[in-house]
Formats: sequence, structure tokens, C-alpha cells
Amino acid sequence: MKVAFVSVFPPNTNGIGDYTYDLCRALAARSPGTALVVLADRAGDKQVDVEVDRCWSPDGDWVPDVLAAAERAQPDVVHLQHGNYMGRDGRVPQLLEQLRARKIHSVITLHGVYPQRHRSLFRPSKWSPPRFHRALGEASDRIVIPQRASALDPLIEHGVEPDRVAIIPLGTPEAQAIDALAARERLGLPADRRIALFLGFIEYSKGVDTVVRAFRDVVAAVPDALFVIAGRLEQHDLSDRSYRYVLEWRMRQGRREGWIDYRPGYLPADDIPAYLAAADVVVFPYRQKHGSASAVLHRTFAAGRAIVCSRGPKFVDAAAALGDDAEVALPEPTDIGAWSESLARVLSDAELRARLERTTAELGRKSAWPVVADQHLALYEQITSARPA
Repeated sequence: MKVAFVSVFPPNTNGIGDYTYDLCRALAARSPGTALVVLADRAGDKQVDVEVDRCWSPDGDWVPDVLAAAERAQPDVVHLQHGNYMGRDGRVPQLLEQLRARKIHSVITLHGVYPQRHRSLFRPSKWSPPRFHRALGEASDRIVIPQRASALDPLIEHGVEPDRVAIIPLGTPEAQAIDALAARERLGLPADRRIALFLGFIEYSKGVDTVVRAFRDVVAAVPDALFVIAGRLEQHDLSDRSYRYVLEWRMRQGRREGWIDYRPGYLPADDIPAYLAAADVVVFPYRQKHGSASAVLHRTFAAGRAIVCSRGPKFVDAAAALGDDAEVALPEPTDIGAWSESLARVLSDAELRARLERTTAELGRKSAWPVVADQHLALYEQITSARPA
């Protein structure tokens, strides 16, 4: 069998590209006889251990370029890794329909499922989520979503047949044994502070300002607490730039008084495990209302670190595993007081942190990359053996 992925790809600084790379490596390890190629964006050089055809740009009408690459590759299955970079308009269904006309099976993973029914006033070409999802369900062999909660119900509501949807979690990397004190020394972090960490892209929907506002009260309760913010500030449009100014203004007191350590910029992949090992708790104060998974959350599972997450669609599946600790570990997204209380409790209660660490480690084992790769391989086998494309 040959599988061609359509995705952005490293060194493009996009989490979906990193996911595609990790999935390819996991598939190759589990099924060496499966041929893999990535039909990737043109931004950068290919990775030496994955076959890559740098053939398209997310701008404009990229469908002809991807179709030409698919005809060169002659795969049994084309698997799209869909994100906002690919658009939510007629191009994606058109590609799927053209693949079917060429008798090539297709799968599309939705890294975000949006329940909203309105059209964009600023991007009138964007299709409404119901129209878009319905078209994907009709044109593809399967839609893959990373979690049931907050993703399956909207798809069904939008007219997608349930048997056209496969639920395959985001993969969790293999755990790395990293000494916390050694990680702190490498990163220049203090050995004697209790660290709450935000890691990843910084934008309004990630809610970093919520923890910044809450952390003054956290420090009053836990004087050695430190909030470390590491990641790249998104600067795509005016709203991103405005959020940067607001966030930096809110951080001034904490940075001046030493309870905020702000480290802006894109993080090298090798630094991420060290940051997670150095943290006592990792925070996810997201305001996002759509269903999607978080690669950083799965890296946190791999590290077995305690978490505090917003109570919302993105973390419903994780919440189910937290049991009684969910009341502490899942504050409302914008409730400053609740975030203060949750973080102070987790940072000061070693027994609670240990329970949360055991929970995240178990979630990581259930979604390990070998497990996820096997689920993909089973899906490819199912659709190629069921009927002609």
C-alpha cells in the first residue's frame, strides 16, 4: 500500500506539519512495507528520512498542483491534514472529488471542528461549517477527528453520516527520562521555585493573559511560584498585534517583581521536553470553543506532568480521566479567581500533583504513537478493501 499525505511540513513552523512528520515515522516503524510520501508545501527543504514532494503553496488555487503530485505518486490513499492554512472553502471538496474521479481513496483529518453556523464577513469565500463538513463527508472515504467530545456531534449535526467518521487520537511521543533539576539548569530556570508553565503559540484564544492576571494571587498564596511563558507570539493580523500589546502590558508587574519569566520566540523541538520536565504544572487556559486536540497537551502526557486546563471543548476527553480532581484542575476559561485558586492548590499540594501526573501518564500510554499508527493502518486497509474509490 502507498499513502500520500497532503500537509504543511517541517521546517514550516506549524504544529500540523510536525504531527504529519511524527505520524509518518510511526507508520514506517509499524509497517515498513507501507510506502509513504508527503505532498508538502514549498516552504523549506525536505526531511531526509521521509519522502517529500514540495509541490504546492497554501495561497491561491493549490488543487491542480496537489493533483499533479498525486498522479506522480500514484498512491492508494491520499490523506489530507486539514488546518486553517488549507482554507475552509470549495478547494478541499474539489480536491477530494478529483481524487475520487481518479479512483484514489481519500481521508481527511480535521484538526479543528467548528460548530458555528455563521459565514465570515471578512472572508466571504469561506463556507459555513455545516456546508463544508457535509461536502467533506460526501467527497471523502473517511473524516478523521482526534476526539469524540466536541467534534463528532457537530459533524453529525451538519449532515455527516456517523459511519463516515473515524476517531483516532493525536499521538503521544515516547516518554523521555529527563531530570527536572538538570532541565532547569539547562534552561536557566531556578531550582528552588515552583513553576507553572505555558508552552506553545501565543494568541488571544490561548488565554495566557488569564493566568497572568491570576498569578499575583497565586504568588500571595505560594510565594516561590513562578509563571514561565515560552512560545511564539502570533502576528498574523491586527487582532494578534493588539493582543501582544495587551499581554505585554499585563505582564509588566510580574516581570518587574520576578514572578513571570517571559521567553518569546519559536521553541526548538529539542527544548520542549526540557521545559516540560522543568515544570511543576503545565497550564492550558484556552478560550477556544471549537473541537480540536492539542499537541502540547500530548507532549505533557508524555512527560507525565500535572495539568490545569480550561473547562471547555478542547479538554473534555482529558477531563473525563481526572475524576474528582477535575473540580480543581478545570477552572472556567476566564474566571480569574478560579484560576488563582486552582494553581495555588496544585502548586502547594504535592499529593494532588502526583495524582494528576499519574493520570496524564496513563492518558499518554493510551494514545502512544504505535497505537495511533496501528489505528491509521487499519483505517487505510478498511477503506481500500471495502470498495473502489
